[in-house]
Amino acid sequence: MLQHLLIVTWLFGATLTSYALNYSPDSINLNCFNCTYSNVTFFQLSYNNISSISITNNNMLQLNFNQNQNDSILINLGSMPNLQGLNVSNNKLLDFPYSLLSYPKWQTLDISSNGIIYLTKPIVTNSLHLHLQNNQIQELSDSLFQDSPNLEILDLSNNKLKQIKLETFSNLKNLSSLNLSKNQIQTIYGPLSLSKLNSLDLSENLIQALSKNMFSEVPLNLNELDLSHNKLTEISSDAFIQLLSLKDFSLQGNNITKSINSLRLPYHLINFDLSNCSLQEIDQCKFQNLKDIQNLNLEHNSLLCNCHLNSIINMYGSSVHIKTCRNSSEEIDKALINSLELNCKPQTCNNWNPNINSDASSNLNVSTEIEKGRVRIKWMTSLIVNQFHVSIKDSSENQLEDITLKYEHEYSFDTDSAFVTYHICVNALDRDDDVISKKCISVFMKDANIITGIVAGLLALIPCVFGLIYVTCKDRNYHRLNSNMQTITKPVQKSDLQQTNDKKVPAKLAAPQGNHNQGFQSDNDKLNSQYENVEKLPQTSVEIPENPNNNQLTYL
Repeated sequence: MLQHLLIVTWLFGATLTSYALNYSPDSINLNCFNCTYSNVTFFQLSYNNISSISITNNNMLQLNFNQNQNDSILINLGSMPNLQGLNVSNNKLLDFPYSLLSYPKWQTLDISSNGIIYLTKPIVTNSLHLHLQNNQIQELSDSLFQDSPNLEILDLSNNKLKQIKLETFSNLKNLSSLNLSKNQIQTIYGPLSLSKLNSLDLSENLIQALSKNMFSEVPLNLNELDLSHNKLTEISSDAFIQLLSLKDFSLQGNNITKSINSLRLPYHLINFDLSNCSLQEIDQCKFQNLKDIQNLNLEHNSLLCNCHLNSIINMYGSSVHIKTCRNSSEEIDKALINSLELNCKPQTCNNWNPNINSDASSNLNVSTEIEKGRVRIKWMTSLIVNQFHVSIKDSSENQLEDITLKYEHEYSFDTDSAFVTYHICVNALDRDDDVISKKCISVFMKDANIITGIVAGLLALIPCVFGLIYVTCKDRNYHRLNSNMQTITKPVQKSDLQQTNDKKVPAKLAAPQGNHNQGFQSDNDKLNSQYENVEKLPQTSVEIPENPNNNQLTYL
């Protein structure tokens, strides 16, 4: 048995784009060091018994290692900066090969058709496509894909999953395709919040019911929904109301006899599969809004040959797939339905538009967010519409924006004006561009930067105001003190004392009669005494030198 295979190839003047080593059951180890085939992009190692690979310093893009039938593989890819795809499917791997997740340019990682049961830790990868179908996986942790933000395609079909927490996929913002078919799923928890999801396959499970809010957060892009071959018996009438872009819808193989006539269906269905659903009667009014139908599969039911079925067949013609219908106890061929004497009268469908019977104005909510000169308008509705008209005017009724949006639930515009009122109207449009709901709001634009500047300016003036008050008070005190000093230093004139002496003393201060005032002097005597004392003060003269410069003298 060949235990070791060393590939050493010398190429002269040849261009090698792929290398294959197939059907070598004796090969166990493969070493290819510095096999620098610059043009080799595909390396095929399928259908061998290789359990150890060491391939380094290569420029290959794709490595296929499927069908080797090993329960463990030791893979050393060394320095292979351009490697984009790895296929290790159809082996017998029991553990997820976490060591292979680190390559920065992974686009496709195929680990399908192995024996993996448990995913013990989060899958950290930059891969765009991850294939885990046909394993034995029993459970998905909430954090399993929290570090796989680039995933676009995820296939978990044909495993042993029994319940799904949709929170598990909440970080996969770029996911466009999710396949959970052929599991044992009975219960689905939480809304599916994947705005870019285009295709969802939940077929061949054991799902019994769908909650009203399961699809409430994926209103825009879901085009394909497969719920066939489950155990559905009851479906909320509003379960699919947000799936505005849904085109391919399958409920095949469920027992939804009663639910179908209460469903509110999206407008733009193209392929609608209701085969083998135990249907006995369908309401033509539920289908009149489906003007894009190209395939309506009603086969393998027990539908009555009545006016409703006849109207649907006439409405869609060859797009309706049904072989027979039931009339009493016999089967009638589809082509013979018109020949039956059904006595059909014109049917008026008052509720053919699912938005009728709902308060349209109350089902459109509009809100705004203002930040750094940008106004963001958001709206939500439970109506089955996919077009919205947005009108924006200023306070002078000047038209600023007038736009119709498809599959959008928000719109933003920039503004360089402050303290301006905007009048915003959002109209929900039906398929014929008719307005079925309208909501208008007014928004007063307040520029936080301008307000902040005004407040900052006012705060900056406060010290100036206090300073002005302080200077004013100091000035007043200075003048008051100066006035007092002038009064104190003024010479006392005899005339001043004489004027005081001449003043008449009030009666109550006059000296009482008799001998009761002995030892006391009258006020006049006191003043005269003070004047005599002043006259007796020595006379002092102060010589002031001449000021040759005529400068103003300063007195201290």
